[in-house]
Amino acid sequence: MTAPAVAKKGRPKIIARAYYGVNPVDTKLDDKGPTLISLWIFFQLAPLLTLGLPSFLEDPLLHTFRLPPFLVKGSYKKLYDFFYNASGKILDEGEKMGIQRKEACHNLIFATCFNSYGGMKILFPSLLKFIGQASMKLHKQLAEEIRMVIQSNGGTVTMSGMEQMELMKSVVYKTLRIDPPVLL
Repeated sequence: MTAPAVAKKGRPKIIARAYYGVNPVDTKLDDKGPTLISLWIFFQLAPLLTLGLPSFLEDPLLHTFRLPPFLVKGSYKKLYDFFYNASGKILDEGEKMGIQRKEACHNLIFATCFNSYGGMKILFPSLLKFIGQASMKLHKQLAEEIRMVIQSNGGTVTMSGMEQMELMKSVVYKTLRIDPPVLL
């Protein structure tokens, strides 16, 4: 299996384990997660796609009619079922805040699949490229900072721990500035 294929299959596992404590492969979703997510994201972004054709051709062909939702409904239902079963505690919190479980689940799907998965798919390769092109001094400083913070947090990666990693945050922000995932 090639490195991009491993990365494609690994991203949903990392996200699901980090957010929900569940490995999608151990559920009905199995290893179909990346394909289902990519299909759903395609339907979300289809109205924005461009083929590079002149707009008088492209607009009537691509942007006049919506893609029929029934084409992605089954895939979305599988994602919904996974998230509904995997995120019980989060959905409970949503209910306490006055958000219906169903609505909260749809919000989790969007935030997880569109924002997190998309971010990993687009931002991480840029981040790795810039770190790879940097000096050994930066590599060493990053490694020391990350190891020190993880060790001081009992060997686990936490959000508060990442807030303590000033150099790591600086590298991420610089990558976002130089190569933003979404152009403004």
